[in-house]
Amino acid sequence: TGNALADPQLSHATSVIALDLRTIVCIPLRSPRSEVDQSGGFPRALGALYVDNQESTAPFSPESLKTAEALARHAALAIENAQLFEREQRTIEELQQAQQQLLQSEKLATIGQMAAGIAHELNTPLTYIMGNLELLEAQELTDAQREMLGSAARGAERIKSLAQSLLAFSRPSQEELVPVAPNELIERSLELCRYQIMKGGVVLQKQLEPTLPRVMGVPNQLEMALINLTVNAIHAMEGTGGRLTVRSSAKGGNVEIAVSDQGSGIPPHIQPTVFEPFVTTKPEGKGTGLGLSTVLMVVERHHGKVDFTTAPGAGTTFRITLPAAATR
Repeated sequence: TGNALADPQLSHATSVIALDLRTIVCIPLRSPRSEVDQSGGFPRALGALYVDNQESTAPFSPESLKTAEALARHAALAIENAQLFEREQRTIEELQQAQQQLLQSEKLATIGQMAAGIAHELNTPLTYIMGNLELLEAQELTDAQREMLGSAARGAERIKSLAQSLLAFSRPSQEELVPVAPNELIERSLELCRYQIMKGGVVLQKQLEPTLPRVMGVPNQLEMALINLTVNAIHAMEGTGGRLTVRSSAKGGNVEIAVSDQGSGIPPHIQPTVFEPFVTTKPEGKGTGLGLSTVLMVVERHHGKVDFTTAPGAGTTFRITLPAAATR
């Protein structure tokens, strides 16, 4: 328009009045490659190039209009190219993520088969060992012999625990999902960890939201996942003590359970592989490296997710997110 103040379509516009605009040109940014706008039969507008003049009501010259139209075409192509690049980047990231998940699934399947075989081979001789240890315990023994027997029994129990972890890791559960109260699940898990909490010299702090929706799950599996996170948190504060915090909260259609410690944090070089089997920060002989991979497996079987935040010297927080029963 050559006189914006006199144009009935523009004269009421706040910017026109405030800036005392006279000549205005507005050119839609359309790329020939853009989808056609069904309402007008033109390529879909990506934006607009706006030029105004406060000094004169004289119309823009044909040369100026051609220049503006050329700029609009170039701007439209640039915007469309940027949008295409962004979409391609998202597609590449999604493909990379899918590839990583596939590789992880294949790796877990292979390790699961191997773990099941190892567990079977361990269980058979372990039955004889533990049975004979029980028979020996009933005999008259010296204090030194009884101490040696106790040491052997503890070693056998550790092997049994390892075999059970391997079996739990290798066998997908066929148990039916039932409605589970998250806070009751937390309380039972913490009760089972009461001795470790006392022995570890840590202070337990619970921050449980009282009115949480139920989640669909297998209670003993979810308890195992929470126990693993709790024991890991206690071990992270071994020798130094600290506060073990367990929180529960409702977030959208999900329930989040967080377990936090005040330990030294997870080293940066381990963080990318922390959920992989046999990865551990514990000293040799004190961890199987299956705890977090088991947690991940259990949570994913319950259609949830698990993640963590950690910082050197500031501790670690693991979060389990499960869909509320009403949203499943």
